[in-house]
Amino acid sequence: MVQASKASAQQGVSSVDAVQAREALSELCRLYWYPVYAFIRRRRGADRAADLTQEFLLSLIERGSFAQADPSRGRFRSWLLGALGHFLANEARHAAAAKRNGGPHVSIDEAAAERRFASEPRTELTPERLYDRAFSLCVLESAIARLGEEMAQRGQAERFAVIKRLLPGRDLEEAAYAPLAAALGVSPNTFKKIVFDGRARFRVHLDAVIADLVGLPDASGPQTRAEHVLAGSIAEERELLMRALSLPPA
Repeated sequence: MVQASKASAQQGVSSVDAVQAREALSELCRLYWYPVYAFIRRRRGADRAADLTQEFLLSLIERGSFAQADPSRGRFRSWLLGALGHFLANEARHAAAAKRNGGPHVSIDEAAAERRFASEPRTELTPERLYDRAFSLCVLESAIARLGEEMAQRGQAERFAVIKRLLPGRDLEEAAYAPLAAALGVSPNTFKKIVFDGRARFRVHLDAVIADLVGLPDASGPQTRAEHVLAGSIAEERELLMRALSLPPA
């Protein structure tokens, strides 16, 4: 009876973990569907890009594939791209039809995706390079959105609206600060301090978003070791992001 109770408890924990993993993957798919769309769009064209994106993401969620995304074996972005490559190879072999049967749904705004795709660089980026660039932009957008929520809670929504485009970019020419400072009713020097503080908080949120993607590679080991590995993974991912977007280092 005791053994049966233990087995039942373990099964209950396993079920909870499975549900949490599924929810985590669903959220990641919601946030990072566009890089998948951009890769498929460049590789297969416009006709089925939305359908294939939908089918791929749903297949990950339905199979609970998040358990295979072991951060110790690589970044989430790399795992996702590898899974996408396998999916497209299988789809080509089996000529799989997209499934739109009223089941689970990952929201994809096809019109918005096409507008965004039209703004991608016209250079001959490979699908892989385009995917990396789009993924990095999604990471940036998530970090900026988190900062926006934080500043709104502090009553600084107007301030955020003015500085948000300056967060990941380069410093402006000296004269360019004056009209932005005037929009907030502060001096140029005060405005520079606002931007400086905003960038500091942005980097905190950026590292938090990246940490969500790379996870703790060695959570079972000493916490100092896990934190050290995580810090290295965050720095590596941040550098990849900056390279993909041609941004200056933090």
